[in-house]
Amino acid sequence: MSLTWWPAEFVAYVFQIFAMLLELNTTTNLPGFKALLDNILSPEKWETRGNVPAMARFVSAMMPRASKEILAEKKLEPILTIFQNLLAGKKTEQAAFDVLEAVVGCFNAYVFQKGLMFRMVSNLGSQCRPGPILWYYHHPSFC
Repeated sequence: MSLTWWPAEFVAYVFQIFAMLLELNTTTNLPGFKALLDNILSPEKWETRGNVPAMARFVSAMMPRASKEILAEKKLEPILTIFQNLLAGKKTEQAAFDVLEAVVGCFNAYVFQKGLMFRMVSNLGSQCRPGPILWYYHHPSFC
């Protein structure tokens, strides 16, 4: 599946619908959606701010269903890079935490075992405010 033939105005709506279908679908055989996930993992696809919430919802909905493939095909690093880029902007901060919540929910042991989360947050440097990250890690629902 390619993003090139869709009218740009409808991309956000398409991702919202796809995310909803994924959230309602309990099967794991989703080859078309996996191909679409491959397509949107490049950071330049996330530059259109209007598409960010829908794309974040889509990626978050894909992770529980394709977690083994994401790890096997080394797609977790690009997802964490997208998180970093989203967190750097105040208007995309909420979408960043939606993606992070899905990452921690699906890959908790792997992410912390490999030290990916620590490296990722320490690489942010002065790009973001520490408040939201501290809130996230100390929020009771994640303990």
